[in-house]
Amino acid sequence: MDKYTKFFLATLLIVAVAIGGIWFYTNYGNANRKTTQVQQPSFPENPQKGDYGYKEEQTTVAIGTQGISKGSFVKVENGNIFVKEGTTQTQYPMTVDDVVLACTSQDLAAATELDYEQIARIKVTNAGEIGGLIPVNQAVVVFAQDVEGTLRVHTVAMDVADCPAE
Repeated sequence: MDKYTKFFLATLLIVAVAIGGIWFYTNYGNANRKTTQVQQPSFPENPQKGDYGYKEEQTTVAIGTQGISKGSFVKVENGNIFVKEGTTQTQYPMTVDDVVLACTSQDLAAATELDYEQIARIKVTNAGEIGGLIPVNQAVVVFAQDVEGTLRVHTVAMDVADCPAE
């Protein structure tokens, strides 16, 4: 065999192996690969409370009911928030883990109810840090709920203009 024939056969063998490899890969190589499909959540036609797509009909809550109070912020000390309403200063224990700072565009000093739709942003913090985020004498609304027999504040709403930036 001369050198051109050997070169031709070697090239032919390489091309045949490459074509065979490509054919094998396209026909059998993808068989074990799984494709994932992202399922879009399906919204029920008439969603009930707790379902995707449900829109709360009532977006306001009356201040002074159900553990919701307002006043001027005084301080946070030893896991308690102090709020002054008129001449009365009240001490509320705060939740031990997270406390939410809700920044609202609503005028809280004159508010008789809080409108959830006017909350512009929220900041999740804790009882140790929230005192440094609220200016003294800032009008606030505090939300508390019963935790093991003690009414504890979990959310504080304040004016968005004085809220810390994210």
